[in-house]
Amino acid sequence: MPVVFYPKYPIPFYFKGIAGWPTDVLNLERITIWTGDGVLFLRNRSTRKRRFYTDSETSECKIGDRNCEDFTTDSKIFLPCKPPPSKSCMQVLRNSIVRRNFVAASGLRRTKPSAPVALTRKEYLENALEHIRLAEGAKDGIVVIGAGAVGIEIAAELKTLCPHLKVTLIHSRHRILSSEDLSDEFKDLALNLVHEAGVETILGARVKETIKNSSTSYEVVLSDGRRIQAGFVINAISKFHPTATYLPSTAVDEEGYAKIESTTTFTDGTPNATSHYAAGDIAHWPGIKSCVAAMHQGLHTAVNIHQRILRAQNGIVSQFKKLDSNVPPVMGLAVGKKAASFTPQTGATSREDVMKMLFGDDLGFAICWNYLRLGEAPYKGHPLTPQMDIEKLTKLTEISTQEPIHV
Repeated sequence: MPVVFYPKYPIPFYFKGIAGWPTDVLNLERITIWTGDGVLFLRNRSTRKRRFYTDSETSECKIGDRNCEDFTTDSKIFLPCKPPPSKSCMQVLRNSIVRRNFVAASGLRRTKPSAPVALTRKEYLENALEHIRLAEGAKDGIVVIGAGAVGIEIAAELKTLCPHLKVTLIHSRHRILSSEDLSDEFKDLALNLVHEAGVETILGARVKETIKNSSTSYEVVLSDGRRIQAGFVINAISKFHPTATYLPSTAVDEEGYAKIESTTTFTDGTPNATSHYAAGDIAHWPGIKSCVAAMHQGLHTAVNIHQRILRAQNGIVSQFKKLDSNVPPVMGLAVGKKAASFTPQTGATSREDVMKMLFGDDLGFAICWNYLRLGEAPYKGHPLTPQMDIEKLTKLTEISTQEPIHV
């Protein structure tokens, strides 16, 4: 347990938090911090007298050279003049992570089948096998509720894999993909592909109740009075919530999404904004939330953190990547053996090569695997020098989607 000292005079600096501490702080058994006007003095086995504080303008860690008491015991801390209330106290234990940069990329909290809920490979395979068993045994057919992108792809995929089964897609609005800012032309094209795949649709009727008669018998009650019999019901209505509850209130908007700048850093007014980032579905940024957008933001975040490291270590002028705030709505949608795409430049298309280009033959698994280089050994770089070409350091080589996957 550290020993606490209170100075005889106020210290005119503001300590904002634990971001930016050097890694040798991890050697401390326990650290007690009081936020407020003051600076933090510490000493442990690997440091001498040092003063760490966060400048209120730059939010970057600095080391001061002002004299302080000569500590003779490990893990001592120098705190502000007046102890604050206990509710302002924060303890950092040994298993806490001290970081120079932080990236929030925990996405949205979705329910299945929009996203898998299993936390292990074994559990995931068990859930998938149970899902397949129920689908194949649905003699009265399968009902999929919700014609968003998830519901459309599930319904069409089930009909493709189990052509002998009746698959019905139910949506409360008169057009599918009703929550997406896409053209009516694309939505009508997607509906035609759904019908071509053999999926029946019921539009403009809301599901009021799903009655389970047995493990293989359901009755779906609609708002217009119709009752649909089914052997398996899949609820694909996307109920999602941001997972940013661990962030301070200043970092999120009214819906709980992390507010970011074009460099993916937190917006001004948030503690440690210049070294904290958010990317992917958790971030508040224009455009349809998708895997492609998330990977794009993640790449920008990684490059910008790398730029900060180069500046800190080698004095290289930072060249930050910035997101475009004018993000047009785009979508690629797999519908059975075909696919539809929409961009403002090309409009709505469903040519034969669209499926291969956007998804390959495995719904895009190989594309993501190769793009993220998941099958490659970790890169072992060389020490950086200021003379190295900055473009070569930050540019990623494109990988062909035709490359084999190495496990």
